[in-house]
Amino acid sequence: MTTSPLQPPPLSSYLRRLLGFLCLVALFDGYDLYSISQTLPELRGAFGLSPTAGSRLLAVANLGTIAAFLLVRLADRFGRRPLLLLCVTGYSSAALLSAVAPGPELFLLGQFAGRFFLVSALAMVVLYASEEYPADRRGRIIGIIQACYSLGAILCAGLTPRLLQAATGWRTVYLLGSVSLVLLPVGAVLLRETGRFQKARELTRPPPLIPQLPRPPYKTRMLQLALIWLATFTCNQSTTVFWKEFARADRGMSNQRIGAWIAIAALVALPLTILAGRLIDRFGRRRSAVLIYLAAALGTLGSYSQLPEKALIVALMLLIAGTSSSIALLNTWTAESFPTELRGDSLAWSSGLIGRLGFVLSPLLVAELVAPLGWGLSLSLMAVFPLLALGLTLLWLPETAGKELEESAEFRR
Repeated sequence: MTTSPLQPPPLSSYLRRLLGFLCLVALFDGYDLYSISQTLPELRGAFGLSPTAGSRLLAVANLGTIAAFLLVRLADRFGRRPLLLLCVTGYSSAALLSAVAPGPELFLLGQFAGRFFLVSALAMVVLYASEEYPADRRGRIIGIIQACYSLGAILCAGLTPRLLQAATGWRTVYLLGSVSLVLLPVGAVLLRETGRFQKARELTRPPPLIPQLPRPPYKTRMLQLALIWLATFTCNQSTTVFWKEFARADRGMSNQRIGAWIAIAALVALPLTILAGRLIDRFGRRRSAVLIYLAAALGTLGSYSQLPEKALIVALMLLIAGTSSSIALLNTWTAESFPTELRGDSLAWSSGLIGRLGFVLSPLLVAELVAPLGWGLSLSLMAVFPLLALGLTLLWLPETAGKELEESAEFRR
């Protein structure tokens, strides 16, 4: 069978199976990371926490996303495959610990550990996607994976109202998340090490165990990307996590209605996220960034407003699509900005360490603002951060669409 010059050749059977596995990892990842946003009011009631204390618990748990830096950077030393299998084992076990925790202390430990492994798993998935798939499909593949991450969040939002009615209550949500352990034997059989890592390992020394900043000229690019990640995560974290609190307190919505709204909005946002992956490849990273970050900003303002209900759900769709697409965009851009022997380490520094500070700072900021300003106004202020990320993107990042990883990394020299 021949293919048209305009039609890319089909993916090999291994790459198709690999994509399915990566999508399942991302799906469980989205479910587990989103579960606390769907159970936070119930958790506060069970553990006797105020809204401010609940926000602070989330901020401390999110320190696990920063600690993930220590694990992600080891991918350049030990490989992508063993780290991904370790992460699947880790976040499944952490979900189980969260489910059986008798008090807030052990629950916090489970959530900290879960975020440590969940964020590391996402990084491994991005490394696999960027290193194993063709350059002209890289944005599309990462967009599909990001959509599956969003699908996990949809499942969590849709199932939680029913799961809360079970005898085990909110714990049922985390018990279901621990089912992800079934991915471990599948990955052990399916996964190969990426070809680019194997080649880089033959040609270069493994990075040191002690963390070091990437060597020039990559250090400057890493710091630039880190600030863009920080601005992006500062908005994304709180605007997605606290919408249930806003909907209950400011709009008087029930758990069932909130779950249905989030599920509907996220389902509509799914094809938009996949479309964003195609746009990233077809129209370039910079032009796509304008659409994606403007969507995130407008969605934030609308989702935390007193708009009529029909307009409110449209704004929620825009928020979910914009925040999901911004992660796919930045993951693609970050992977393309560094050579293979520095890619995992640089992703760990920019997205994992400095960028994930937004996961901690954002709920702390909301915790301080929510008492005097309320949920709606406090979260509306988050719209400034995607606009900041867009400005920094257009100021610093060059176009990399269509370039092989070796070419796009060499372009930085």
